Amino acid sequence: MALLVLRNQPGVVFICGIEGWLQSSDEEQQWQHMVTRVVQYAFESRPMTFITVAPQPWSIGHSIPNPFQLKTNQGKFLINSVDQCSNELLAEIAESDEFHRGLLWLAAAGAADVSRLPRVIMDGNALVSDPEGDVFEPGPNVSKTEMLLLVADAHVIHWSLPGRDVDNLEAELLDMMQRFRWRLSQESRNPRRLE
Repeated sequence: MALLVLRNQPGVVFICGIEGWLQSSDEEQQWQHMVTRVVQYAFESRPMTFITVAPQPWSIGHSIPNPFQLKTNQGKFLINSVDQCSNELLAEIAESDEFHRGLLWLAAAGAADVSRLPRVIMDGNALVSDPEGDVFEPGPNVSKTEMLLLVADAHVIHWSLPGRDVDNLEAELLDMMQRFRWRLSQESRNPRRLE
């Protein structure tokens, strides 16, 4: 039985993940359903920026209109901006290999401002490259930009500075958890619901 970890610091960070490894293809499908729901909840009908790290010719960002490449001292990136995200596009992103490998980051629309991109990229790199840190703790690497990434071998959703109220999302995830017969980990913390 899978264990779900929820950490909610309203206005700062929302973290949702699994503890340990998924034991069956059913659990993998259930986790993917949760990941997709979080991505859709975060950015449905909102403007946003996609940042692809080390893009390849087959990267999903090439199929989104008006991509542009950016080279920094931290690498090569493909940047896309979308005025209004559809659930279909967000589901495609949530299921993509690049998102699962931590190479596709989702950020609030203002992140496309070229002058802000280096800082957004630094924030993203800090979130995905802290192997010593506890992925369920926001720690010092909380982004200065609203960002959503899948980290820790696709086991943890990290949404910094959520642009939407996460209480409804949290309730949905808890309902899914019960429907899937998952348990809530003792590692979960939320000042309003779990303590």
